Amino acid sequence: MKQQVLILCHGYNPPFVDVCNQYAMIFDSAKYETTIAYLTGNPDEVIQNKTHADHVLFIQQAKKSVRGLKIGAIKQLLELHRRKNFSIVICHRFKPFYIMALVRLFKAIPHFFCVMHELHTLQRWSRRLFIYIFARKKVIFAGVSSAVRDDMKTSMRWLREEQFVVLPNVLDITQTEKQLFSKEQARHTLTLSTDDIVLGNIGRLVVNKDQTTLIKAFHLIYQQHPKAKLIIIGQGALEDSLQQLIQELNLTDKVLMTGFVADAFRYVKAFDIYVSSSLQEAFGRVLLEAMVGHVPIVATRVNGVGEVIGDAGLLVPACDPMTLSQAMDTLLNCSPQTITDWQTKSYQRVQSHFSKECLAKTFFKLLD
Repeated sequence: MKQQVLILCHGYNPPFVDVCNQYAMIFDSAKYETTIAYLTGNPDEVIQNKTHADHVLFIQQAKKSVRGLKIGAIKQLLELHRRKNFSIVICHRFKPFYIMALVRLFKAIPHFFCVMHELHTLQRWSRRLFIYIFARKKVIFAGVSSAVRDDMKTSMRWLREEQFVVLPNVLDITQTEKQLFSKEQARHTLTLSTDDIVLGNIGRLVVNKDQTTLIKAFHLIYQQHPKAKLIIIGQGALEDSLQQLIQELNLTDKVLMTGFVADAFRYVKAFDIYVSSSLQEAFGRVLLEAMVGHVPIVATRVNGVGEVIGDAGLLVPACDPMTLSQAMDTLLNCSPQTITDWQTKSYQRVQSHFSKECLAKTFFKLLD
């Protein structure tokens, strides 16, 4: 009889469909039957088709009920667990973990994982108290980077050292490569020419991503590289202020802000350099996608970013336009062979550290 696996996520907003899939794909279908469940969000045929599991469930909890005691969700998942008898439960983010920790009071879960994707998620005293009372035993707390793991350890010093692990985000490299647009196709869609020198960034327009520093750094680069263009793909609360900065620096024709683009990672080959200017970054999944696309990377040395890039890209301090521009200039002035060496090194790093085979090896070692 196959072992039953539940992968429970708060919702299916990006990147969590991909996150759930990365776990589902490590289980041998001859031995395991996987169920991916989303707490919030209405049934969606596109999401259903994108989710790679034996069973896909939309729990359809309203945001208000998820913020409360979550009694409805607890009842639904307890009934599901009684029917399926899950031997492995993997929860992404705190609320799914909270629900399954209470479900576990009524029916045991042999292997129980809580995966956190952001920093400071367990600093609230109410969450720490809940874990101390209900979930301090037989639970593995996994961070997507050492930075997240260590942050959890600081918040829950009473737990054993071995309860904290790193389970990084990974990619199905072959499938990711198949989805990437060619350089020509990506540039055509983004209205870029083949002669443009393109610096790219993908992310929400929020304080932590600090596109303000990126735009200021590009202003310095543009003085030396007149053919340079900056593409920022994403939407967010800072869109108006960033547009105003672009106008103040007279970069209207040189900086393109596309807004939201579905499956934005598919366009990474349009970039000559991928630039991450974040002030805080628990992991940085898009960095892996750029590395698979053979795009050289400049990034700020914050939190989990160094773990992702290692020595396969240039790392600089955060919030420093001058240093960021100098690193970008360094790559722009590299010889073609040096660029090829950077591309090879970054691609090999994804293969050796962030493939589905790497996650499977780490995960099943924890089970054993």
